[in-house]
Order: sequence, then C-alpha cells, then structure tokens
Amino acid sequence: MELTEKIAKERSKEFDIQCIQFLNLNKCNLLDVGLLSKCTQLVELSIANNSIKNISSLKGLNHLRVFDGSNNNIQNISPLTSCISLQRVWLHGNDINDIGCLNQKLLKLRHLTLTSKIESNPICSKYSADELMKKLSSMLPNLLVLDGNTVPFAKSYMEASLDNVSVEKDPLVIPRPLPWITQDDIDSVEEENPVQSQLPTQGIMDTISACEDLVSKASEIIESLKD
Repeated sequence: MELTEKIAKERSKEFDIQCIQFLNLNKCNLLDVGLLSKCTQLVELSIANNSIKNISSLKGLNHLRVFDGSNNNIQNISPLTSCISLQRVWLHGNDINDIGCLNQKLLKLRHLTLTSKIESNPICSKYSADELMKKLSSMLPNLLVLDGNTVPFAKSYMEASLDNVSVEKDPLVIPRPLPWITQDDIDSVEEENPVQSQLPTQGIMDTISACEDLVSKASEIIESLKD
C-alpha cells in the first residue's frame, strides 16, 4: 500500500500535510512512503512494522528528531544522513548491511537501536557487540546509547555542547553585577508619578539633613570636651 494524503491526515489529525509534525504510521501495511517528502515539518515519525524498503523520501527533513523505522525491509539508510536534527533512531528488524554512511554525519544523534531482544540487522552479525559499539561511537561522536546500552566514555550533553566553543574566539565574559535599583529606575518612577515620587524623596532628604545636623553637633561637643 502507498502512503496517501488521506492516510497521513487521518493519522496525524492535521488538515495540511505540510503542517504535520507528529506522524505514527505503525502497522499500516505500507510499501511506499514517498509522500513523506512533502511533510517538511515532521519532528517525530514512526513507520515501524510495515514492509518499507525505500526511505529516500526522508531526505531533507531537517526538523526530524525522532525516527522509528524498525521492522521493515530497509537496506539503505543514507537518506537519514540529511536529517541533521535526528536524536533518536530505531532501526532493528531491517536488512541493513552497511553503516558507513553515518560516519560523522548525524552529530546530534544520541540514541540508536540496531538490535533488540528479538530483531536485528545483518550488519550486527559482522561484529561483536563491543566491536560494533566501538565502531559506531567513533562514527557518531555524541552517541550515548546503542541498543539500550550506554556507550563507554560517551560525552555528556554539556561536553558535547562545548565542542565547537573556542576559548580564543569565544572568551568567557562575566558581566558586572547591576545595582538592585538604578538611577534609571528612580527617574522612571518620578516621570510616571512625579507628585508621589517627590514625597519619599523629600522625606529622605530631610532625614539626611537631620543626620548631618546631629553629626555637626556631636563634633562640637567632642571639641568642647577636649578643651
């Protein structure tokens, strides 16, 4: 079965396929999903448990962050390399025999599943679990989890976010603390309500003047005692 606009709209509850952000096509007996190339705003997509072989329609889906393509007949995953926002991908239960196209492409990918407890891919039989993890962690530098297992020495989110920060190009600048109440704040209050603002201001000035008088008198008393 071919994915049609009717199916996409019914499954997404959207009236315009170009507005679809979340689309679940799980178990729709699909063979062809060419229509997905028009769903340019997709953020999360599941085509799991169908009979799909070609996913070239995913090329250029720059907003796609979550993709479940498990349990299909997918062989070529190179179209995914143009989905630059991908963070989580499930691909177990397919016919994937080559992962070389992923090398240094999906830099935001954090979670990848090629093998589950039941389904796998031909590529997984070529390597041991440790070998595959080592290979993929070098190809996908920000990968955190592979097949449900934490990648050793995986970078934290904070470390990954600092990869492109240069101390020379992006020096750390610590701003000076701002006063709690600035002169601009006082001026703005006086402009908004000059009558009311003058009352507390005059009171403060009277208090300051009284304090100055007390200081002056205290100084005179101290001088007289010295004599």
